[in-house]
Amino acid sequence: MSDAKPTPPAPGKTAYVQIPTHHVVDKVQKTSKPQSRAPKRRKSNEGVAVHVTPIPAPVPLPSKPAHQPTKLPLSAPAPSVQPAEQVPPSIHDLTVLLALADEYLTAAHSMSAHLCSGDATEEHWEIYHAMIATALGCLESASKDWGTHEPRKQARIRLKLAEVLLEETTNSEELADLLVKGNDHCERERLTDIKYALKHLEVRAQFRSSPKSAFKLAETAIADAQAQRLQRWVYAFRFLRISLSMQPGGPSETASTLKHLTELTVEADARQDVAVQIVAASLEAIMHVHSNRRDALESAQRALTAARTHQLAPEMEQLPQMCALLDCVDLACSLSDYQNEKAKNKTDRLHHDLDKRTRTNAWSKDGSFLITIGEAAAETVEADTAGIFRRTASGELALPFQWLSRGQLYMIGYSLTGSGLLWRNSEDKKAETFIAQGLKLDQPLPDGLNLSVRAYGEMQAVQRRMALEAKLVMIFAYCTRANWASAAEAIEELRADTTYTADLQDENTAPKILYLAGVCKHGLGDLETALSIYQSPDLTIDPRSKSPPYLKDLRILASLNQISILRSLNSASAYPLLATLHSLCQSHTCPSIRAAYQILAASSSPSSLPIIKQKQYLQAALTPAQAAKNSQMLSIIMNTMTEMFFTGIVGKQALQSADAGTQLATKSADPLWGVVAQGMYRSLLERSGEVGKVDVVEKRVRQGWEKVPDGVREILEGQWEKEREVKNGA
Repeated sequence: MSDAKPTPPAPGKTAYVQIPTHHVVDKVQKTSKPQSRAPKRRKSNEGVAVHVTPIPAPVPLPSKPAHQPTKLPLSAPAPSVQPAEQVPPSIHDLTVLLALADEYLTAAHSMSAHLCSGDATEEHWEIYHAMIATALGCLESASKDWGTHEPRKQARIRLKLAEVLLEETTNSEELADLLVKGNDHCERERLTDIKYALKHLEVRAQFRSSPKSAFKLAETAIADAQAQRLQRWVYAFRFLRISLSMQPGGPSETASTLKHLTELTVEADARQDVAVQIVAASLEAIMHVHSNRRDALESAQRALTAARTHQLAPEMEQLPQMCALLDCVDLACSLSDYQNEKAKNKTDRLHHDLDKRTRTNAWSKDGSFLITIGEAAAETVEADTAGIFRRTASGELALPFQWLSRGQLYMIGYSLTGSGLLWRNSEDKKAETFIAQGLKLDQPLPDGLNLSVRAYGEMQAVQRRMALEAKLVMIFAYCTRANWASAAEAIEELRADTTYTADLQDENTAPKILYLAGVCKHGLGDLETALSIYQSPDLTIDPRSKSPPYLKDLRILASLNQISILRSLNSASAYPLLATLHSLCQSHTCPSIRAAYQILAASSSPSSLPIIKQKQYLQAALTPAQAAKNSQMLSIIMNTMTEMFFTGIVGKQALQSADAGTQLATKSADPLWGVVAQGMYRSLLERSGEVGKVDVVEKRVRQGWEKVPDGVREILEGQWEKEREVKNGA
């Protein structure tokens, strides 16, 4: 036995609004707290029937209030699965084998929470794998022996065996062989549902090694089901195909996925399957939000409108998860379109609706829900399809989906709300309040989830990812009010937390944390380190790169920040860099990026600009900054105007400009710009002879100066000393 300890399930990647996925065994949603070990995947018994030998009683596990595994139902040695040599296997014996297989799987899965907690020992893992091996042995034995009795029962056992092989082992060859035999058997016996369920498993298995091959298999299955007029299976494979193509890190299949969603909507419209129409429209909205198309947000809004045309239908009332998802996507659209006021109104409505919707009985503990598809369901449908279809209490056929638990939904709701309030966080800190409330909900998964280690680990990974995204938004919130010390401390805590080691290195998160680290160094006055970060490959603009929009934006911001540093260092490269940003910033959809470019253009020219040109740049900056209600940007613009146009001038207009700059700087909560604004205002008051106000403003300047980071004060004091030396020398 190796001395190496097992490692946790590999963390998965998440998108900005979590996608409800088709509820199948190997596609349970990802979530929560860290796992430090990945489950060991075992080889199966290579198709050889085994005896059920007595399993030693499990070693007592450490006391864990949240994740204590349930007591294993194996206090006595299990009966042998091998019947007497003279007696052929009976129906009773085979039924016992199947019951034992279920019991061993349930007992093994009861350990999943403990195994994924990071506290499990090698011995606990061996117990888990021993029980899985025994369950597989029972199913393999039953599969071989039941062929002499009922073909349907044998096909069901093979389906169950394939399901466990896919979930618990890495033996793809044995699984492929079993699927071929199972398909041939179902073709001979005309067991349609079991045959398509095996195809469903085959697509999911193929997706692990070759996503594009899996897509082709799914499309072939859709065509076959259409030829046989089995609309339930057309729905099942379309949703599977769509769900797989929306997985993070998978191949980009936006066009083909939208095509399947359109066809799904057409089919649901023809049959008046309202629940399918709602889910299809919701998924289409998510696809548009994630796409890079120019009309993405408009298309997403159209899809949201299509889904909400059913808001009074009984099906919508029975799907509170879809109502919540639509609210989240709608808010994401406003955030992506920089509509701050609309976003604020939508956050208020989101929380009001969440309180109402999450209290219904339709919200299950694990976040799963059913969508009905307008057909009656046989009582055996779940066994015949490995849970791909379910039977509702009213006898209708339904497809199960998995999304978020109540706590996870609130966690996303608070994070989205915090993101929507970042623009005014410097005034009221409400963004930080909401994000902190969401992070309080980062709790262990609920007890009683009968999941494999792999599935449990994936659910934990999604929740861990949600917590990481919330912490990143919190760091951005600190930066909006120039709280560089808290932001830098939060970054260091994230980097030191081994929970997030893998997540911080993925292509989605690494550039974000790198950019935030550069911003903090910049704000604290460590200009050399900040410049080196901004110039790193991950934050360098590459015209040939097909980067996602968020990464392009980070690179533009890093370049804009470089210019301000290079200018302070009197570097000749500042102006050429500004020129390269012209086309990227002038037409950018973000008003704050457009405003930042115009401010730098007004002050970064290699030669002094005519006053009229400076005014044009600042006016061009003012309009988008006002539209975005960006108090920091407005403060910079107004104080830049005061410095450019009213230095050394005495008059009412000069005082009004300086006073306005002071008020905006105070509103932005940035101590450096507060000192700059108050200093200019004090100078104008002195020249205007308003001695009574000078002392008051001087006191504010001194108080504000104490709040400026030490590194920034050292730089400014050094520059002032050089200026005095030059003046004295002249």
